[in-house]
Amino acid sequence: MKAAVPRRGFYGWWALVGGMFVYFIACGCYYYSYGVLAPRWIIDYHIPVPTVSLAYMLFALMIGLPGPLIGYSLVRWGPRRTIFGGTLAGALGLFLLSTTVAPWAIILFFGLLVGLGFGFAGYTSVTTLANNWFVRRRGLAMGLVLGAGGLGGFVFSPLISWMAINWGIRTALIVLAVCAIVLAGGGTLLLIRNRPEDLGQYPDGIPPQPAKANPAPSSNPAARVIDWTAREAFRSFTLWMVVIIGAANGWALGTVVAHQVTHFELMGIPKLVAAGALGLVPGMSVLGRLTYGPLTDRFAAKWVTVGYLVLELLAVILLFFARSVGVMYLYAILFGLAYGGLLVAWPVLIGLYFGRRYYAQILGWVLPVTTILMATAPLVGGLLFTAAGGVYTITFIVVMAFVAAGLVAALLLRRPVHPSER
Repeated sequence: MKAAVPRRGFYGWWALVGGMFVYFIACGCYYYSYGVLAPRWIIDYHIPVPTVSLAYMLFALMIGLPGPLIGYSLVRWGPRRTIFGGTLAGALGLFLLSTTVAPWAIILFFGLLVGLGFGFAGYTSVTTLANNWFVRRRGLAMGLVLGAGGLGGFVFSPLISWMAINWGIRTALIVLAVCAIVLAGGGTLLLIRNRPEDLGQYPDGIPPQPAKANPAPSSNPAARVIDWTAREAFRSFTLWMVVIIGAANGWALGTVVAHQVTHFELMGIPKLVAAGALGLVPGMSVLGRLTYGPLTDRFAAKWVTVGYLVLELLAVILLFFARSVGVMYLYAILFGLAYGGLLVAWPVLIGLYFGRRYYAQILGWVLPVTTILMATAPLVGGLLFTAAGGVYTITFIVVMAFVAAGLVAALLLRRPVHPSER
């Protein structure tokens, strides 16, 4: 099956629509399915909670730990083949999971296979696609493609729940596997093309300007960016500031999502109301994803990032002091906006400072940092909760420290000087 290529006009928006559609399906079928499937495994099939939790921890690690391999695949074969291969692996995991509910199968098929599939088909691949096709509109493209993933959770979570309750979990898993192959796989082959150069086009559809003997300095960072190799980027102070920003957001997200409901209940807020705040966070994150990108197309990405980190720090402070429903919901709104925007910040900043050619390799090597932090933050937060005598004081102070470190890193961001410019 060949990709659909228009005879005229810039193809980048069609490639982006393909990335959005694939990420929408992949997030719905793979990432957000756990929250619906876990209660059915525990309640209906009496699978031990630690087993189900271990499966999710492995799933989360598989999204980021193979980052260097994902980056290599994207550079070697491009987003189209990488996404399609990941889609097939994830769908195979769902189908195999439909044949048995043994504890080992949940860990192996969901944790390992579905996690690995989503790792190859998800975040790194779709942001690489957006970065390949867009430079001047990079922020908007990143926001749109990652926003589609949040919408996937909004649509698929209730649908999966309905299927699991009315048709049974095994039938639901088969439907999800078929959906992933037909919709995500088909969308990949039909719409996604790796780079504008493959079609004789240019990023943003704008041909490069002829070189001038004495070019005037450009105010547009995209116009002067140089493609950095991964090795060159890792020697850059700026990349490590970007890593700290991602680490701060990863630690905050991993901690508060795991512990916020328990904290609210300990503060005397009713269980259903507290759970409502948990549902509001991902909903607001979609808005954060959709707003961060366009803002960076109009304003300096550094200061937009600083603004979102200030929102996140304020949200965690509100979480720490929340004693009423009103403060709780204000926290959920601010934290959702902030974490959603900062999810887009990583790929935007890496593409902005280090270029298009080796973007996937650079992101692939730094992604394991946030993956490990997000996977271990709930455990560390729980240990600190126990050590503090059943309160979250130390847990949330540590979160504030992480976010504050990210804020400092954002303030220190600057355009790196490539070795060839020295």
